[in-house]
Amino acid sequence: MNNEYIPSEREDLLSAETDGVGGDRKSELSDPEALYQQLLELVDRACQHLPGSPQRNYYLTRLIRDIERSGKLWKENKPYYEDALHKTWIYLSRNLCEATTAKQPYDPTKSRITTWLNVYLQQRLKDEPRAKQKARQNTIAQPLLSLDERDNLDLTENLPATPDLTSYMEEILEWIETDPTGELKSNQALLTLWCIM
Repeated sequence: MNNEYIPSEREDLLSAETDGVGGDRKSELSDPEALYQQLLELVDRACQHLPGSPQRNYYLTRLIRDIERSGKLWKENKPYYEDALHKTWIYLSRNLCEATTAKQPYDPTKSRITTWLNVYLQQRLKDEPRAKQKARQNTIAQPLLSLDERDNLDLTENLPATPDLTSYMEEILEWIETDPTGELKSNQALLTLWCIM
């Protein structure tokens, strides 16, 4: 079974000349209200289909493409902008119709979709510097040591204590001794361990 969604002629949104709902795409991208209506229509169409379905994915792709073309998405010249944008598209796909990772899904009565996405995108752009700052705060600053102090430094002081292996070895030995097939006694590594104990 092929999971690729192929829209009917009436639904075909791939044309660069139309918006898929009967309008002229070029003029609608320049008219903010028409653009908003076009995006709402794509939201509505996407939400009519099940999550993960080829139909929903098709309309989500169209929605993302039209939002990108609109120029209404927040832009910043940051090295991590693309990562934040990618997280925003994932957020859109998970929370447009159902609240999967958000408290509630997108609500067109509260804001335009570009505003909703821009708020999320700006938060993701703030996350990266916060993460770096937190990492710096969590780093324990080691004092610089003089050459004499480094020569006398015992590196084994910072090694974790060796766990008590006696109980593990006793359990393995019991396992070897009670093996009904005798295969474990034929294993050289286990035999060596058995001889050590």
